[in-house]
Amino acid sequence: MIKDYILNVTLKTIENLAKNNELGELKNIDEVKLSVGIPKNVEFGDYAINVAPLARLSKMAPPAIANAIHTALKLDGYEVNIVGSFINFKLLALPLNTVVTEVLEKKENFAKSNLGQGKKVILEYVSANPTGPFHIGHGRWAAMGSALANVLKYSGFNVF
Repeated sequence: MIKDYILNVTLKTIENLAKNNELGELKNIDEVKLSVGIPKNVEFGDYAINVAPLARLSKMAPPAIANAIHTALKLDGYEVNIVGSFINFKLLALPLNTVVTEVLEKKENFAKSNLGQGKKVILEYVSANPTGPFHIGHGRWAAMGSALANVLKYSGFNVF
């Protein structure tokens, strides 16, 4: 999810630079094939994109491409640096702190939704069999049914 976000923001930046003729001869963004990886050296950051494949398409040196992208990149919550043809991204504490703060403020209502919109759900799950012996499945199935009922209630369903 984070990798996809970083890649999408970077590709959008490349697209805008190409439209403004700021990436040499690069015109067709569809030819761009980049991926997000994890740097071998952890000091560089949490994620990295190698922009060297753009050199052939843009007729520019990879470090110049990386600098152009870095200058135009608008990515909050990340520290971005360049090493050669690599754009490195380090996740800052701010986005993580924001989520933790939201969890602490909302407590048991964090992520609660009204997806079910009060629709009725009849949920049948295990009951003890009075004619046979008890086994581990009875406890497991009861716990599973109870957990499912709780998730449905939390999602706005009226569970019976």
